[in-house]
Parts: sequence; C-alpha cells; structure tokens
Amino acid sequence: MSGLARSSHRTLNFQRDLTRTITLTDGSQVKTLHDARTVLLDVPVNARSGALDHAIRFLLLAAETGKRDDVAAATELTERVLRDRGLLSGQHREVERQIARDER
Repeated sequence: MSGLARSSHRTLNFQRDLTRTITLTDGSQVKTLHDARTVLLDVPVNARSGALDHAIRFLLLAAETGKRDDVAAATELTERVLRDRGLLSGQHREVERQIARDER
C-alpha cells in the first residue's frame, strides 16, 4: 500500500457517547454515535434532506476526530432531524426546552 493510501485511511470510532442521551417516541434511547447513525440511516431515502445529510456528515466527523465540539454538533444535528421527523419523545422535547432556558 502506498504512503498516500495509508495516510488517507481514517479510523472511525462510532462507540463514542453523544453529549446527551436522545429518547425516541418508542422509548428507545440514542446514546452513541453508532446509535445515531443507525437511526438516521433508517430514514427513508425519499425523505432525505440537506439537514439529514449534514447530520450524517457531522457523525462521520465526530467519529473521526472525537473532539467534544464535533460530537456536540453531531448530537444537536441528530436531535434536529429527529425532531423534524416527529421521532423525539415528549419527555425529550421538554428536556431540550429546559436546556435552552438554562443556556439563556
């Protein structure tokens, strides 16, 4: 394998925890980048959007870098897509509202 090919090889760690747990309407929880990837990739192809593609790109970036800011962005973008699809539990939406109030 050439040096160029080796240097472009990236190790992705999807076992990294999200910055917070996301609870779905069915009660299941999204805790890791792997969980988020699984949920987002289950969105039907005809429902894909720029927001979904953006969230997936950030999941890949977070899995590659492991940087807290990248993981936080991936978490936020995943929540946004799931919220837009009506997949967040009512309890999770209330927690999001409380976090937003606390950040003000």
